[in-house]
Amino acid sequence: MLEDFEKELNLKSNNSQFTSMMGIGAFTLFSVFEITTIITTLSRDILTIQNYNTKTIFLLPVLTSPIVFGLILFYSLSFLLKRGSLNLPKILIKSIVIFFAIVIIQFAYSFFITSSLQDKYSDAYNLYYEGIINQAQLKIYVSFIPISKYLIAAIILLYFSKKLDFK
Repeated sequence: MLEDFEKELNLKSNNSQFTSMMGIGAFTLFSVFEITTIITTLSRDILTIQNYNTKTIFLLPVLTSPIVFGLILFYSLSFLLKRGSLNLPKILIKSIVIFFAIVIIQFAYSFFITSSLQDKYSDAYNLYYEGIINQAQLKIYVSFIPISKYLIAAIILLYFSKKLDFK
């Protein structure tokens, strides 16, 4: 069975293509996870400084995160597959650079902007953190929601594999 898979991908004669495809997939997925984290953190900060109630601040980013994740992943894969001929090494390098740029943006946002907001709106953040401490049951239920990202990724990947007619 493995030999058939290797023949299908022509791995023995083209290991570099396979490695590039795996790297592109991995770094695209990593990037989508990180973008989703940035959006979730940003929405939490906006809701906090707008003085929404604790449950809304806690739930809205968590509940919208799988939707945002799915949309960004779908768009990213659509973009990659709409291109005619693919220069895999070039796309691999771009996907790695994009990932690290996103990580740097995420770090800068967390380090500079969130900490600045927490200083400027300390009362709002204190209310949020005090309110969330008392929500143990809610935290347990919500902890299962991030797992849905993996289900969404699986569904999207199956959709694209069917669309590409892999056999």
